[in-house]
Amino acid sequence: MQLETPGITKQFLSGGAGIGLSIVKKIVENHQGIISVESKLGEGTVFHIYIPFLQH
Repeated sequence: MQLETPGITKQFLSGGAGIGLSIVKKIVENHQGIISVESKLGEGTVFHIYIPFLQH
């Protein structure tokens, strides 16, 4: 497979440019939430996102 736009296409095929988690982090911080991470070698990674619920 020949890539015409090696930088962008290669990033896309390998899972993206890596900015998704940083965007999520910023959104969670803006809502005074937290992110926790669990990772097990050979099994995968789980991100837990907590955002406070406010009732008015």
